[in-house]
Amino acid sequence: DLEDACDRILRPREDAEPPKPLKILNQHVSGVRAVGFNCDDSILFTMGARDDNKICLWEMPTAEPKVCVRAALDTARCGAFLRNDPFRLVTGGKAHVKVWRIEPGTYKVHDMDVKVGKLIRVVDCVTISGDDNYALCGTQSGEVIQVNINRDPIKDYNEPDAIVPKLVQVSRGRHSGGVKAICCLPGASKDNVDVVCAGGGDGSLTFYSPDLRQFKRWACDVDGPVTSLSATSREGKLSGYAVGTSTGNRYTLAIGGTPKLRGTSHVGAVFDVCYPAYSSRVFATCAVEDIRVWDARSKSELVRIRVPNLECRAIAITASGATLVSGWSDGKVRAFGPETGKLTWVMADAHDLNNNGGPMDCTALEVVPEGMAEDPSSDEPWRLLSGGVDGRVRVWRVTRQHRAMLSSTKEHRGAVTCLKVTSDLRQFISASTDGNCLVWDLRRYTRVANLFEATCYRSCFYLPDASQIVTTGSNCKVTFWEAVGCDAIREVRGGPVEMTALACSTSGNHFVSGSRDSRLRLWDYDGGIYVAEGAAHSGAINKVAMAPNQRVCVTAGSEGGVMLW
Repeated sequence: DLEDACDRILRPREDAEPPKPLKILNQHVSGVRAVGFNCDDSILFTMGARDDNKICLWEMPTAEPKVCVRAALDTARCGAFLRNDPFRLVTGGKAHVKVWRIEPGTYKVHDMDVKVGKLIRVVDCVTISGDDNYALCGTQSGEVIQVNINRDPIKDYNEPDAIVPKLVQVSRGRHSGGVKAICCLPGASKDNVDVVCAGGGDGSLTFYSPDLRQFKRWACDVDGPVTSLSATSREGKLSGYAVGTSTGNRYTLAIGGTPKLRGTSHVGAVFDVCYPAYSSRVFATCAVEDIRVWDARSKSELVRIRVPNLECRAIAITASGATLVSGWSDGKVRAFGPETGKLTWVMADAHDLNNNGGPMDCTALEVVPEGMAEDPSSDEPWRLLSGGVDGRVRVWRVTRQHRAMLSSTKEHRGAVTCLKVTSDLRQFISASTDGNCLVWDLRRYTRVANLFEATCYRSCFYLPDASQIVTTGSNCKVTFWEAVGCDAIREVRGGPVEMTALACSTSGNHFVSGSRDSRLRLWDYDGGIYVAEGAAHSGAINKVAMAPNQRVCVTAGSEGGVMLW
């Protein structure tokens, strides 16, 4: 099935070659809205997006384009081939449903509008009944409509049509948010009746027979608007549905059962990722509206922490793993229990509005590994470093009952992108988009040195022995600096585009880098060359973190992907 096929592609055998596309088809001018194969896999249809609004037919397996015609006078949105007839296609869209006939060999096509009377609806999805007599269409207004799709074969221009597709009936109930996905399982019920599942924009799943009789006892809900439905099989027999939602959740649903969560993902850009200092079994990521804690072995979500209408821009975990600290787009720093997800404390206005009323995001965090960070039962204070989009760098004294600011400096003119502390806890460095990396004394909270380059710094780190500093940014270079004199030692080109993330191994022999071309590179530190390269993201790599066991690293992408390497 589809899940197994995707698993084989994403996790190929060690002796297998990397998967490559067989064909790349270029015909539409502004995106592709729908695709589908006919029942014998001899024809592929593709439907262009709104500005294109064309249907193209491709002969398989040569992928040769045979015909490309306008889908409708108004926008077409979905389509599906019949189950047993390889030359009939049903499409739907704004104020229309069409039944197409394809002439074998010549690929001549003829469309026929379904007669719907005064009914005007926008069709978002369509599925075909098991006997090919009916199409069931989901609409934006929330109804499911049943149409008879029997029609005449292609005739001469002057010959009248004897059999015309027409509307049969409309469902009584409505789905809030419209019907976003629909799927029919032929003969799936106990009495061998087709079962049609309709997924609504409110997360509801409703089941119908082909004549739109509703199976009310099977109705259920999932988290988030339903965006996709497909059939699943067991032992060669259709047994249920795979459900996808706009919140990044994947479910499996047996007929008459309850949805079972199979996987989750972020739905927006992932801004940060981090491991606890002494554990490689779990890691945390932050994105739009939520923080998630993951099991590194099973790749499953353990805890989800959600704050509506805000973006979490940075996270850090104390050395003991007892506290997860996060920086948000409202300027507040929030701490949570990583096991329970419960809010522990909040620092309001940690990075508040500047004098001009500009943004107040907290964009970087770093925990100084001391005191309570090492012993969760201790009441000894520990320190937290925070950086904001306004360029301020602040140091906080944190206890279980109280938080106090020890220092606040405004020497950056751009957003602070990275904060790192030396292993001896004497200094820390702050990188910013203004082209400055500032080295600070962690005892007196004064600036020690400035590493200036004509670039927007994105990431930096200290070597484990604190002898050198490595920086990277928009100049596409990796620069090595002497930690004492702060002189540039070496500069190597990291790639053709902007570098965005760095992480170093505990031995200091290797480090990894991420860039906007979605490439992850493993570098030999002494040689200054990358020894391995990988690509899995479809967007820029925002952050990279290396596991304490030095066997795995995790990358966070702007497209919402979290990859383990």
